[in-house]
Amino acid sequence: MEGTNGNHERGTRRQLPIKGERKNITELTAVARIRPGTYPDERLPHEYKDLIFQSTMNFKDTLPGLPKNFLTGFEDRLGQFADALANEIFESAHPSIDPEKLVAHHFETLRVPSKYADPFKEFLIEFVEKFLKQRRPMTWLDHLKWFGNWAHEYRQDAIRKMSTIHYARWFIVDEHTLPGLDGAHIVFTSNYDGELAAYLEDFANVDEGPLNLVFGHCIGWPGARPANGFIKYVKEHEYPALIFYANYPLATVGEVRRALDWKNKTQNFIEKDLPKLLKRKSGKWEAAARKTLSRYLNELAKPTSNRG
Repeated sequence: MEGTNGNHERGTRRQLPIKGERKNITELTAVARIRPGTYPDERLPHEYKDLIFQSTMNFKDTLPGLPKNFLTGFEDRLGQFADALANEIFESAHPSIDPEKLVAHHFETLRVPSKYADPFKEFLIEFVEKFLKQRRPMTWLDHLKWFGNWAHEYRQDAIRKMSTIHYARWFIVDEHTLPGLDGAHIVFTSNYDGELAAYLEDFANVDEGPLNLVFGHCIGWPGARPANGFIKYVKEHEYPALIFYANYPLATVGEVRRALDWKNKTQNFIEKDLPKLLKRKSGKWEAAARKTLSRYLNELAKPTSNRG
């Protein structure tokens, strides 16, 4: 791997040993060097389009009750909006741009229902204001620290959709934090269920944009998809863990979520339904008990939310 201690022996992933259990919680640590030099200006419009598209899609998911006729074709309209917004920012000859006027000029493209127009506008204006405050030109590292952290902020919902991931974090190290390094590097570390290839393919499917936005700053990055290149890249940059911590070593992510879901539903039953049941008169108690317990068991049987 570029820029690291060449004498470091690359090992294999270490599975957490659990006697008599079939669980497969694995630790992954991968380290890759960040490109040196200045980030190319010609890449900025493309990166900005991707970021505004991804963040607006995530923002949309926070708004309840959006009508189906609005959601139909929304991704296509948002793509056109992001293109127009980025092109005007990067092709404008004006030294300063008014974020509010810029958003208003292209907002009709999205066809947002009037009920939701103000929240959408406020979000987009804030987005543009943050972007315009950044200085240019930037180094690859400068760009990563800003765009990468922003991508991380908007990727949380995508990460929660994964059924295999216990924990994940990326951070930056350099020769000041780890003497001997040649330049800045990204360290990615994660605990997950199952096999590495399946985990990374899952990651690429739900989080392709932010992955490319962050790790695209690294030398030799092939892109998150197709997943084969991504998997090969991670294996080439993987380092062994001598020891790692798992909060729930006997359970998969799905089992942890199911247990938490059942805990919440049981707590709700104890605090709300059970007191009402105990107050009933004896003649009606048996039928009410059957109905209440049946409703409680039906709640337990519902699919568990992906939110961890």
